[in-house]
Amino acid sequence: MNYKLLVLTAAAALALLLAGCMTVQDTGSSGSGSAPDDAQSSQEDLAEEKDVPDQAAGQSLFDRMQNEQSQEPEKVELTVQTNGRNQTVEAVVYTGSRYTIAIPGEDWPRDPNEPQWNAKDNEDVELTIRYYTGKKTEEAVKILQEDEDDYDFRTPVKATLGEAQEATRLSGKKIDLPETDEEETEPVVTEMTVYFVEIDGGCYALLMECPEAEKEHFGSYLTAMADSFALIQPEERRGALPAAT
Repeated sequence: MNYKLLVLTAAAALALLLAGCMTVQDTGSSGSGSAPDDAQSSQEDLAEEKDVPDQAAGQSLFDRMQNEQSQEPEKVELTVQTNGRNQTVEAVVYTGSRYTIAIPGEDWPRDPNEPQWNAKDNEDVELTIRYYTGKKTEEAVKILQEDEDDYDFRTPVKATLGEAQEATRLSGKKIDLPETDEEETEPVVTEMTVYFVEIDGGCYALLMECPEAEKEHFGSYLTAMADSFALIQPEERRGALPAAT
């Protein structure tokens, strides 16, 4: 009897021991399997959270670029005189750093390196805008005369640009002999008219060059463009797109 009781007791103890081991093993297996899943899930969630602002920022930049590119340039009408008759031409408003000027579209392409426009039909006809930083009108006039020393300039005079914009006008001519083998050739006379507009911190100069023989046709275009030149007031610049000087 004692032997049987001992055997039964040992068997029961062994059964309890095995049951405990299985319970501990299952619990440990469940914990070790869920931990990587939780970590991976957390990393994915974090990555998704990081992606959201990046995508939003990228979309915002794209939208801004789209908006800027979609803005149509302002168009106005200029009145010019050709062959003794007035006519209206469409012009695009170019915005510089502190000014605007109307240019007759594709017929006057802009130089890619500076605010200079040449007539498509004659490259010798051009309008250029220069800015003399920190210079008064008198100083700017002197510098320009030195730079354009092939011109014979007259004395500068006070003038009005546009409707009521005070300016100083400088006019001059130069004579070039054509490079040709022909003996009987007439010299080419080119006229230059410059308007100086002084502002705080510097002075703008609008240079208009035109061969004398082409003045009847292109002179009115140059005058109309120069008259459209207008300074931008500080409050107007806040809403303007950036552009070259």
